Amino acid sequence: MKRVKVVRLVSVIVLIVMFLAMSLYLFLPRRGDSDSGVTAVCFIDEDRLFPQMDYSQLFSALDISSDYSVGEGLSLEQMRERVDDVAKEKKADRIVLLCDGSYAESGLALAKEEPKIKTLVLMTPVIPEEADLSELGTQVPKTDICIFAEKKAHANSLYERLSGEDTKFTQGVFADAQGMCLYISPDATRYFGTYSGFFKSPALSASATLNHPVVQSYLANYLKNHCLEQDGLSRAPMWIWVMKVLCTTLVVVAFFVYVATLPSGQKKTHEKDAVEKAEEETRRTADGRLKLKNRSIFVKYKASLIHLLGLELLLGAIFAVIGAFFVGGRVQNVKHVLLIWIFVSFFSSAFFLLRYIRKLPKKEARANRAMFPLQIVYVAALILDIFLLTLLWRGAGFLKFSLLSVIAVLLSVMLGVSIYMLDLTDNFYMKTQGQGNGVLDSIRFSAIRFVPIVIVLLFSIIMDEEICSLQIMILSVSLLVSAFLRRIAKRGALGDVLSVVLYACLYWMMF
Repeated sequence: MKRVKVVRLVSVIVLIVMFLAMSLYLFLPRRGDSDSGVTAVCFIDEDRLFPQMDYSQLFSALDISSDYSVGEGLSLEQMRERVDDVAKEKKADRIVLLCDGSYAESGLALAKEEPKIKTLVLMTPVIPEEADLSELGTQVPKTDICIFAEKKAHANSLYERLSGEDTKFTQGVFADAQGMCLYISPDATRYFGTYSGFFKSPALSASATLNHPVVQSYLANYLKNHCLEQDGLSRAPMWIWVMKVLCTTLVVVAFFVYVATLPSGQKKTHEKDAVEKAEEETRRTADGRLKLKNRSIFVKYKASLIHLLGLELLLGAIFAVIGAFFVGGRVQNVKHVLLIWIFVSFFSSAFFLLRYIRKLPKKEARANRAMFPLQIVYVAALILDIFLLTLLWRGAGFLKFSLLSVIAVLLSVMLGVSIYMLDLTDNFYMKTQGQGNGVLDSIRFSAIRFVPIVIVLLFSIIMDEEICSLQIMILSVSLLVSAFLRRIAKRGALGDVLSVVLYACLYWMMF
């Protein structure tokens, strides 16, 4: 027993250490200023899975301030105004312009006009067939140009026009076996890094390039050597990935180790079983049928579950139509529609069954009261770690006010309240009425969550929207994992509270 307590304490210490480590890693690097006088202005297509945190940390490690515009359809004039505003705000005399996908054409035009643009970085450039590229060449634009992309003819032809070099009959340089194939023009003003990818979709290929740790490493080294004119290699991208993987792994291990040591609150002694069996016998009638206490309420409750499933199916169909409309219109917020559906599903179910909640008899503590302070510290550390892991994997947008972040927090808290209400209903259904299955743990009730998700996924596959399909599949897996972890946490001491808090935190992490 003493060893078990030590294991619990060690798990809590690991969570606290991870919280401190991630806090220092996230908040210490400079993000708004730069002594080097260089600022990176990034234009990213809206349909990309863009790891803003990775690039924010990368630029910070190089002493380059950064600014991001993630959207679709910005005009050349709007991009020029944004570059001017950022240069004035950051007091930068040199600009690194990073353009993704369809922003490549405007980026090339902007680089020809703006002398402040020291380096132009093109990530998986997409140039329309009708675009006029006649002016582009080895000296136009004069700024240094760096291209990163999978092995595609589109990016190769653009590099060939800009450098005058041939990529078909000229063998590139490999820094190492796992590295990229590099092409560098004789005057070293044109740089092309390419790697073998397996995505046929341009959107998925571009997202893979943005998220690829090797690409990020080569970009960091290119900026350090060519833009900042410094010697040596930058280890920033490697440390970013080591930090993310290590912190995530240790938090997951600490969670499972801690939960595995919790005393189960569902074990009954033989004496209690005998008492319950005697009480059950007294409730039996002459014909041997079980006469349940408050049978009328029990019958109404079972009937209400059928009506609840009908209501949730109707709501799921409505959200499926909205999600399909978003996919068809190429609106990238379809994932948020489905996340709001998850909240609405739990919230509406909780209020639908609210009238069946009854005060339960005073329950015995499921664990030693001396363990409660440790449990509270554990839950607090787990919440903070999940919050920081979300920031570490998703992006640095948390440093700016975001309405979506406020909405996500509010929905997460209200979702936790909803699940706790459903837990109370489950207790009434299972304990008072003598049933073994509750609402939250029933397969039918859980399957309702996936009705609109499956419909929208099928629609996105039919519409050939690969990014939407990938996001929805990741959301589905996250939902399954969250439900599984909630059931694990519910088995131990303070299980109801811990499972509710855990599910609410993981729901926040899905946004």
